[in-house]
Amino acid sequence: MGLGAGLSGMPYGYGHDIGGFAGPQPDPEMLVRWVQQGIFWPRFCVHSWNSDNTITELWMFPEMLPVIRSSLQFRYRLIPYLYTLYVRYAYYEQQPLIRPVLYEHQHDINTYDQQFEFMVGPSLLVAPIYEPDQTHRQVYLPSNTSWYHFQTGTYYKTDPNAGQWVKVPAPLTDEAAPLFVKEGSLICFGKAMNNVHGSIDDDRRVQIFPRRFGHMDDVHYTRETLILYEDDGETLYHETGAAYAEIHIWMEERETEIHVGMEIVKDGYFPYYDTVWVTCPIKSETRKLIFEVPDEESNAPQTLASRQLPCFVDDDNNLAYFGIRLPKSRSNACET
Repeated sequence: MGLGAGLSGMPYGYGHDIGGFAGPQPDPEMLVRWVQQGIFWPRFCVHSWNSDNTITELWMFPEMLPVIRSSLQFRYRLIPYLYTLYVRYAYYEQQPLIRPVLYEHQHDINTYDQQFEFMVGPSLLVAPIYEPDQTHRQVYLPSNTSWYHFQTGTYYKTDPNAGQWVKVPAPLTDEAAPLFVKEGSLICFGKAMNNVHGSIDDDRRVQIFPRRFGHMDDVHYTRETLILYEDDGETLYHETGAAYAEIHIWMEERETEIHVGMEIVKDGYFPYYDTVWVTCPIKSETRKLIFEVPDEESNAPQTLASRQLPCFVDDDNNLAYFGIRLPKSRSNACET
C-alpha cells in the first residue's frame, strides 16, 4: 500500500501502523520485525484497535526492549538523511521517498515481482523479514550496479546485464532489516536522541560506499554528491528562500585514492555542528582518503591527507572518522 501510494502521487511519505492496527496483538518476533523495517518509512507510528482488547506498545514485550531501542536509535540517527531525501525528492522533484525497487531499476524485469523489498531514495534497498523464525534472507539485487550489504560490509558485484540472488544473515537482534547500499553512495547520520526536540543535533557523520575502480570509467572520474539540507526544524522561514543551508559532500573514486570534499552552496542557516565526520566503513577498502576541504578562516579549498585532519574512533563499530570543519563563520556550534 505504501509503495502504491508513492507511485500514485503521494510523494510526501507514508507509513504503516507498527504491529498492525486491527486484529490480535503481534507476537514478540513480529513486533520486532515490523519495527526493523518501519524505521525507514517517513511516517513511523504505533497505534492500534486490537480485537483482543490489547494495546500495541513498543515496550509490551520487555525481552525485546533492547533490540527495539537500538532500532529506534538507528532511525533517529538516520533522520538527517531522510530529511535530505524528503526535501530533494518530495519537495523539489515530486518523487516518492519510499519507492518500489522497479522504480530505480526498470531495465531489470526481475524487479517487477519484488513485492516486499523497497528503496529509500535511489541508494538504499531494504529487505524486510516477513516470515517467522527466519535467520537469513534471500534478496534479489538488480543489475547494472553493485551493492554493499550494510550490516556486514560484504560487496556484491553485479553483472551489468543480470542481477543476482544473495543470502544474508538476518538475526532478530539486528537494529534494522537487511539493508543494501548502492555503490557510489554517501549516507548521512545524526545524533541518536529521544525525540527530535529533545536536544540539539550537533553531530553529522557521513559513511561513503565507493565504487571499485574496475567498475567505472578509468579516465573520467565520476563525482557523487550527498546534499545536506539544514534548517531550524521548527519554523517555515526556509520558505523565504533564505533561512536554510545546503551543504554538498562529494566523493570521487580513483585508482589508488578516494577524494572527498565539501562545498557550502547556501548558508542562510548555520547548523549546530562545526564538523562533518567522514568514514569508509568497508574493511576491504585500501585506497587512501584524500580530502579537499574549505579553509576554516578563508573558505578557500585546500587538499589534505586524512592524517592531517581531526580524527576519532567510534568504539561501537571500530570506525575511524575524519573531520571536515565548516568555516567558522558558517556554524552555530560555538553558541551551544
